[in-house]
This record gives sequence, structure tokens and C-alpha cells, in this order.
Amino acid sequence: MRIWFISLFLVLFTYKSFASQQPSDGGIQDENFWQGVGRDLASPVTTSASEVLWPGLGVESVLLLTQSQFSDKIQPQIAREQPLGSTSNFGNIMGKLVPNALYAGGMLGYYEWSGSSLALRRAILMFKATLYAGLVTDSLKVITRERRPNGSSDLASFPSGHTTVAFAFASVVGAEHAWYYGVGAYALASFVGFSRMNDNKHYLHDVAAGALIGTVYGLGLYNRDIEKNGSTKIHHVSLVPVVTPDVSYLDVSFDY
Repeated sequence: MRIWFISLFLVLFTYKSFASQQPSDGGIQDENFWQGVGRDLASPVTTSASEVLWPGLGVESVLLLTQSQFSDKIQPQIAREQPLGSTSNFGNIMGKLVPNALYAGGMLGYYEWSGSSLALRRAILMFKATLYAGLVTDSLKVITRERRPNGSSDLASFPSGHTTVAFAFASVVGAEHAWYYGVGAYALASFVGFSRMNDNKHYLHDVAAGALIGTVYGLGLYNRDIEKNGSTKIHHVSLVPVVTPDVSYLDVSFDY
């Protein structure tokens, strides 16, 4: 599936190169390709996606620091009980770029049929969010070389790649479409993440890291694209830790 998605990239890159030569509605082509790549990679930090990135890194740090006391201990129980049963196979499939590729391909097809510049922009956004988030995740896998909880020799547990691409998909859909589509996309991404724990492929901190990477790249690239084209329609998502004597959780607020 990744080879197929790379082939899709080559098509999208051709369209992007052609589209970049055309007059835009409000944007100015003030960066070359490599400058764009650098700014895209930095978008989780340089755009309002940082409102999710920093609290998310805080949560991930807590999970890593308490790994032996919490994350590592709940994983054997989840793997033993397998609450998702055989439905986890659906999560495994959905984490292999299927929704991302269908969305990008569908938008590209609609662009071919209708000439909609919005459809082309959405196809490119989905590809870029998936690509950059995937590159960061694969790089971290090589650096950390964490063994999977199932004890296999595969040292690619951290972060979860399935979860990364699922949340990249969800964040783009949530940013570009009505809220109910976003809710469905994030629910699907959450199912993908939990299915990886259900199948004993990843720990909780692996899944949380993948979710964070996918989300901040989807939001970061969306907001960078909006800013570059002169619009003020910027999405702000805030994560606020809430701690009470009985429960701790993250309060999520959206400003659209």
C-alpha cells in the first residue's frame, strides 16, 4: 500500500507543479520547493497546531516517564482480553493508508472531472499530512528501536505507524469538512489506535505518540495552507489538562 501511495504522490506532485504556475486567488508564490518542504515540516511548531503539540508532548512525556508503572502494565491485560475481537482486523486495514489513499484519490478524481481547485488542494493536503507524519514516525522508529510488546524481534514499536496515518487522515477531514465528518474520522482513527493495542502490537505511549504526530501535521499543514493563501480561517484547538481527586483528563476545545 505504501508503494501505491508513493505512486499517487508522483501524480499529485505533477499537478502541484502545474498548479503552482497558475495565478492563485489570494496567495503569492513566495517560496521555492525546498523552502516549502522545510516550512511544511515545521508547521506543527510554527502554526496554531502548536496549541495541540505542546500539551500533547506533555502528556506523552508523562506516559513515557510512567511507562513501567502504567503503560507497560495495562498492555498485557488488553492483549489477553482482546476486547475488540476479530473486529481489530478492520482497524489494521484502516491503518494501512486505505482512508488516506481513498480520500486523496477521490479528491483528485473529482478535480479531474470538475476542475475544482478546492478538490486538488484537499488531495495534496491529505497526501502531505500523511507523508510528513509518516516520515517523522518512521524516523523515530529507527532512532528509538523499541521492541513490540508481543516480544517479536521487530524493533519498530514507537511510535505506532498505523495510528499516525489514521490521525493524519482524521485531522485533515476534521479541518476541511463539517464537524460530524470530523467526529467520524477521529472515531475511526481512535479505533485504529486501540486495535493496535488489542493485537499486542503497540503500547499506549506508542499509540499516543502516533496520534499526536498525525494530528499536528494535519492541522499544521492545513493552517499553513490557509495562511499562505491569505485567508483568516485558522483552526485553533486547545488541550487543557484537568486534574481532580477522582479523575484526570484532557479538556478539548475548538475555535473555528
